[in-house]
Amino acid sequence: MLGLQAKDLVTKFEGVVSSVNFGIDGIIQASLTPEKDSTGKLPESEGFDVSRIETTGKKPVMKQPTFDAESLGLLGMEARDRITEFHGVIVMVGFDLYGCVQAVIMPRAGEAGKMEKGMWFDVNRIQPQGIDPVMERPNFVEGSVAKGDHGPAKKPDVCGRTYG
Repeated sequence: MLGLQAKDLVTKFEGVVSSVNFGIDGIIQASLTPEKDSTGKLPESEGFDVSRIETTGKKPVMKQPTFDAESLGLLGMEARDRITEFHGVIVMVGFDLYGCVQAVIMPRAGEAGKMEKGMWFDVNRIQPQGIDPVMERPNFVEGSVAKGDHGPAKKPDVCGRTYG
């Protein structure tokens, strides 16, 4: 998928798949990076759930990097950035077309329960803290998430019906 032209089936947004991101909640997102517009301006990339993405290209725009799935083992781990000391829980790991592997560290709720924003860091800067994840990691290779039933948690009962 990385490096292929693709479009979002809902919005018809088109671009090259420039990254694929795996979340602790079982979501898999692809970022689409469009070509520059008619004025030469570079539009923003947009992220979509992979279930909404249709690849339209047959050949990648550049050589695809190879990745080690070991980085997915960081999901759910408490961690800190070695440079800034930013700390929290790793909630997403992303692999991009240029060979970079990054992770989002989401800080714990602050004073009075205020939620702070997560930040992306190169995985080489991240120092995991502890040995156990804070929650069960999704299995992206086999099982319900691999089959497209996103999320490891039970689905909620809404309006008398269980979804999922």
